[in-house]
Amino acid sequence: AALPPGVALRLDANGGWSVAEALALLRSVAPLGIELIEQPVAAADLEGLARVRAAGLVPVAADEAVTDLETVKRIVALGAADVLVVKPMLAGGPRAGRAIVEMARAAGLCALVTTTIDSGVGIAAALHLAATLPNPPLACGLGTRSLLAGDLVTGLPPVVSGSLRLPSGFGLGIRLDHDAGERWVASVDVVH
Repeated sequence: AALPPGVALRLDANGGWSVAEALALLRSVAPLGIELIEQPVAAADLEGLARVRAAGLVPVAADEAVTDLETVKRIVALGAADVLVVKPMLAGGPRAGRAIVEMARAAGLCALVTTTIDSGVGIAAALHLAATLPNPPLACGLGTRSLLAGDLVTGLPPVVSGSLRLPSGFGLGIRLDHDAGERWVASVDVVH
């Protein structure tokens, strides 16, 4: 009731619940219109994930379970998720991430893209992948740059009103910040 109109609420258990715990909690929050639950059970428990999804209480997103194409094929075959959370750096890079997005689309599932608290390079790669999602995309988790003490790139646009624009340069659109590199090298104590 405290959320403004148009704000979606997601839950993320990071694989911390048993199937029974997930079902009990989701029964209690289902009337609240939760957008999705990310990884309610352990990443390796795809059958458990499928049981949670089959209950139909809240849309289920596979997150930590989305590691490679073979695992994604199993998720799809088991009907274990409504949404695939694609982290390009864990999936094998942007090309592998794109293959997962295509597999989700072909299976009638949604996909969203997040980072693994990556540097500007990883965020730029994830942003480019997110830009290929069908419209309107689910909100992606790419605004993680501020969680780092610093970065070695320039040219990555800031988050504005919850959105990121694609950088305008060549390739990923970012550039190495040589001054930042020098500062980081100078701040590291090297033990020989």
